[in-house]
Amino acid sequence: MALSDLFSSRLAGPAGRVLDAPIRALVHEILREQGYASPTEVQALRDDARDLSGRVSRAESKLADLSRSQDATVAELKDAREALRASQGALSAAQAELAEARAALVAAPTPVAVSPVVAQLQADAKGACSVPDCGGTLRSKGFCSAHYQQWRRGTLDGFVGLDGHLTIGKHTFRVSDDYAGKAAVLDGGAVKIGGKTVTAK
Repeated sequence: MALSDLFSSRLAGPAGRVLDAPIRALVHEILREQGYASPTEVQALRDDARDLSGRVSRAESKLADLSRSQDATVAELKDAREALRASQGALSAAQAELAEARAALVAAPTPVAVSPVVAQLQADAKGACSVPDCGGTLRSKGFCSAHYQQWRRGTLDGFVGLDGHLTIGKHTFRVSDDYAGKAAVLDGGAVKIGGKTVTAK
């Protein structure tokens, strides 16, 4: 058996385990004297490098996220700027329209105030409402505003409605719609309009 094999076999046995620590310490001492790093220091450097690499990866990931967020923010700012420009354009157009309306209002003639006497004369010229004891100013079809609305709804007692419907007190009749707006009375069971008896259903 060769000497190296014998030495290896001895180191593999119990004696090798006894000599393992001193030999390792001796190897570390020689490496230190020669300026080389020990295996423990090399492992520590590897661990530090691995930790540093992880930190760099996390920093790069955060930087990428920040870059994407910045791009989104820039896009939102561009959209907001465009919306602001559109709003400013609409505001300018509205201001121009307002200026035109103000100019037209200034150029319009000032209405002349009507005195109460003239207003009364105008009302008298128009005539009075056809409903007895009303005296309201005419609006249309011979009625004042309030009685005209009642007549349009067919609820004005004693006057023929648009469709010829007529109510006198508790009695209801149907006459020709040619008499629409005319006053009617009940005389001995007969319907009279303008003093003339008319056919009623």
